[in-house]
Amino acid sequence: MQRRLVVPVIVAAAWASATGCASVKPLDQTALAPVIAAQPEGTPAPAYEPVWTAVLRWYRSHPEPTAGDVACNFLTAMHRGSPCRAPTALVLRKGPTPVPFSREWLASLSSEGLLEGLCATDPHDCGAHNMATYIQLGDPSIDSLHAQLTVAEMGFNAAMCRPGLANVYGVIGAITFHLRTQDGAWRVERTEGGRLPVNVRCGHGAGTA
Repeated sequence: MQRRLVVPVIVAAAWASATGCASVKPLDQTALAPVIAAQPEGTPAPAYEPVWTAVLRWYRSHPEPTAGDVACNFLTAMHRGSPCRAPTALVLRKGPTPVPFSREWLASLSSEGLLEGLCATDPHDCGAHNMATYIQLGDPSIDSLHAQLTVAEMGFNAAMCRPGLANVYGVIGAITFHLRTQDGAWRVERTEGGRLPVNVRCGHGAGTA
């Protein structure tokens, strides 16, 4: 597993958003069912879904710090806080041909406890009140024994976007997952990529500065 150190750049927004990150709260699980039910029925992807599920299981177990973990740990370190784990929210891809997530598959993830949060639109509108890692799953490439896909990560605390605050501290990443079949199931073998500190712009439809 390849890991790259993230060397945070201390910015004014980081200090402004440090409060409240020492104890990260889970995302609201009661919000999952109505969000799933409101989604257009996607086309089931029987070849892709087991790979996506394996990656979400990886995020649930935190074998290495995610973007939200890195951002949270940097902010808590400034206040001598304890290491923390940020929950993960799946962001549905926008566009004319979104990822074909079926409602049945999303519901199975929720019942298994793998789906911690689901964003139908922008992460700023996802309803999180604390630090979180927002991910978008790419389409995997698969052969008989191996699979590979890239995940876009963004970790930040949307609730800290108060009036008059243009940016908050965050971390983004592009992580490539390499998976292998083992006992009939996909498992993450290693990851590669990097995570970098950024200023996340506040506001709807915001990105990074």
